Amino acid sequence: MPLPACLGFPFLAALPEHPGLGDSIAFQFNGMLVVFIALGLIWAAMALLGLFFKRRPAPLPVPTPARPATAASPVPPAPTAPAPLPPEVVVAITAAVHATLRGSFRIHAIVPVTGQDWAQEGRRQLFSSHQVR
Repeated sequence: MPLPACLGFPFLAALPEHPGLGDSIAFQFNGMLVVFIALGLIWAAMALLGLFFKRRPAPLPVPTPARPATAASPVPPAPTAPAPLPPEVVVAITAAVHATLRGSFRIHAIVPVTGQDWAQEGRRQLFSSHQVR
């Protein structure tokens, strides 16, 4: 049954009613060609847009007026050195490093952890153990 010409797609009228294998392959190839051309044009548009934004000068920072120094301004406290660790803790950490890494290693510093660092490390391990689907 021929397609009516009023559909607005005159190229469809040129298709045979029962296309052969060669016609189907050519039709599929033409469709893929159209899709790849469209994707290439989108890529080129995004690349040009990226170049446009890279070439725009960065806005200059607004200078803030300097406050005059007064004698009553608070001075931040000097950082204090952490208390030395007991030798038993150093020996336990050294044994844990030796047992975990299976070899001899030199420990350069042992820095005590403060705040939420353990919670963040636990969250990182939990999230990294999940598999992406």
